[in-house]
Amino acid sequence: MTYNIIYKNIITSINKTGKKMLTLLQNTDKTETGYEIGSLLSRGTLKPKKTDGVWTKEYVWKSEYFKHFQPVAFIDTNDLDEAFHFHNIGRSDKVDKIVFSHHSMSIGDLLKNSEGEVFMVEPAGFTKIETA
Repeated sequence: MTYNIIYKNIITSINKTGKKMLTLLQNTDKTETGYEIGSLLSRGTLKPKKTDGVWTKEYVWKSEYFKHFQPVAFIDTNDLDEAFHFHNIGRSDKVDKIVFSHHSMSIGDLLKNSEGEVFMVEPAGFTKIETA
């Protein structure tokens, strides 16, 4: 059993023992803009960019993208790697779905902890992002 708390317009979950949980957020916007954001973030927060013959990486996350993401599940851990593992192997005892149907956790999805920090799933690991 989980208890849902609204904080900064995002649902946070704490289980019955008081253990903090992570909230999985996914881009659920089915408009053209939502699809464009999904495509942009499908390779993570950094995008290769060539300027004057030199390759660099450009940070592509913008805080206004956050409004396109909605909570889809609570995961009974406060560890990002465990959350990825629990969600993607189908540990139903560790994952409480908020919506009936959502996709597996993948690059571009967000994990929010109980302190309000948000992390994006990257090709390898996670990046803390700004939401405001």
